Amino acid sequence: MKFPRRIPPRPSMVATAALVASVVLAGCASETPATATPSPAPPSAPPTARPATPSPSPTPAPTPRFSNAPDDELAALIPTEAAGATVVVAPFDEVALTPGDIGEAFGSIGARFSSVVVAYVSVPRTTLYAMRVDAPPVT
Repeated sequence: MKFPRRIPPRPSMVATAALVASVVLAGCASETPATATPSPAPPSAPPTARPATPSPSPTPAPTPRFSNAPDDELAALIPTEAAGATVVVAPFDEVALTPGDIGEAFGSIGARFSSVVVAYVSVPRTTLYAMRVDAPPVT
């Protein structure tokens, strides 16, 4: 069997192959040795200045109270008689309501209730709830 004769490569092809090989090898080569420390990151741009407007600091919201402290001064504001009917002020230890229980219906003002006094009239059946509100005054 006879093999065809091989044509020798042209000089321009050899030069092109050498150029491609040198570019590939240059791209793979590391400029710094592996043991060298990395160069520091370039400095970042300075932050832009913001106007000096103070931000409001949050104020603590009132917390509803779920214990009813006796408030004799508030109870004294309720009259003992109204339109000929006797008004009974319930003793504080017999009232099962707290300022937090009633305050939920009044929103942010109700969260400021500090004590509750319950009074009632038997005939005609009427109930009165008096609540003390912590400062500032309600307007």
